[in-house]
Amino acid sequence: MPPIALSSRNSSLIKRAHKLPPPNAKLAYQIVAAQLRVWTADHTGRACRPWYIFCLELYPRGTVINQTIMRPASQPPSPTDMLSFLLSHIVDPPKNQPVALPTQVSFIDQSVTEALAPHLRRLNIEVATLTLADGLSDYVKRFSDKMISDDRATRSDTSERPGLLSVPHVSASLISKLTTAACKMYAAQPWRNIAEHLALRVLLPADSEKRRQRFFLTVLGSDEKIMGFALMPSLHDLRSKYRRAVLHRTDGLEDDGEQGRIAPDVLVCASCGRRVEEQLAEDGRRFVHRCAACKRLLYCDETCQRRDWAQRHRSECETAAADAEYVFRRDEWGWLKRELVCLFVDPTSVPFDDLDGFELFKWPFVREQSPPLYPLTFASVQGFTTRVALPTKKEIEVMIDIARTLTECVRPPPKDGVIHLASGVSISVAENLADSLP
Repeated sequence: MPPIALSSRNSSLIKRAHKLPPPNAKLAYQIVAAQLRVWTADHTGRACRPWYIFCLELYPRGTVINQTIMRPASQPPSPTDMLSFLLSHIVDPPKNQPVALPTQVSFIDQSVTEALAPHLRRLNIEVATLTLADGLSDYVKRFSDKMISDDRATRSDTSERPGLLSVPHVSASLISKLTTAACKMYAAQPWRNIAEHLALRVLLPADSEKRRQRFFLTVLGSDEKIMGFALMPSLHDLRSKYRRAVLHRTDGLEDDGEQGRIAPDVLVCASCGRRVEEQLAEDGRRFVHRCAACKRLLYCDETCQRRDWAQRHRSECETAAADAEYVFRRDEWGWLKRELVCLFVDPTSVPFDDLDGFELFKWPFVREQSPPLYPLTFASVQGFTTRVALPTKKEIEVMIDIARTLTECVRPPPKDGVIHLASGVSISVAENLADSLP
């Protein structure tokens, strides 16, 4: 970024700073712009995460010494704003702070450094780009908590949940693929033509083991309120969920969860997520592939069992053997009914960690709506109790495939036919869920 043009205010502040005596000891600052982990109302009354500029004294004290809120609070600060804040701090610091020129000022964004360096070097200030100082994240959290305790801000239930980057082996580039696919699906608007009561059967292309994953899908948004999709490995589960949603039944949910762990269509492979079928041994006895040591996890066959042993189960088998509840906490398909969900929601329903990721990595979201809509992905898990969990890396990859499928197939398949997409996905109508209603 080229050097910024000086505003009249900043020109005046630089002239005042020139009159200060040169520093007689090392004094290092870092100027950082950050959004708080709270929600407040902006000047229009709309919910926003307020932007603040912080001044950290890196040396000698290592502490935050000044801060200011942006006006309007929803607007990220520009390099001009950051320069104005720094110069104001130098010539007119808060009470009990000395008036002094720093010897060094750093920023965490190289483009900001390039924009401001020529003006600060006129004051004989060394300028650099450094990583974020330790402790600022904790300070922002404490500052945010204080605003909530003072009733100056709020926070939703989902705000402090971990973000997708906390999922093992998930990278920012994978999430970018997910959000890109979701936004393209939003632009295609499949819910305009595919009714929510249609259960779609989706066969994904064969994986490295030459197996095709099968899922059952319902497209959400025909009422134009909440858009997205819900995905399950079992048509029985999708049907039951639809019945409860339509009939507003809240009783018996725990019973459904209990039945889900023993019903044949939800005993699923701990490696690939496919339904585990009972098999017949040579002596006529029925069996399923099960870990012989812990006797907790089930598998399709020996291939899946060997793969899961190498990738994960070797390190957890002893723990699983000693803890009967372990498999219900295992964040995988095994023994649990996991519904994968992608919804487009306003930012107050998105974890702060994910919102920070959208800002930092420039992941796409639906900007043309007001408020903007963000793709929120999660797994609804029915075990002992129903809970919301983060999707695994494998499940994120599945949701990318489903979003791409709904971008390509925006109309329902024929009643008794199958659509074969160029991507290798096959999609058909499994049933009309409305027919299952009493």
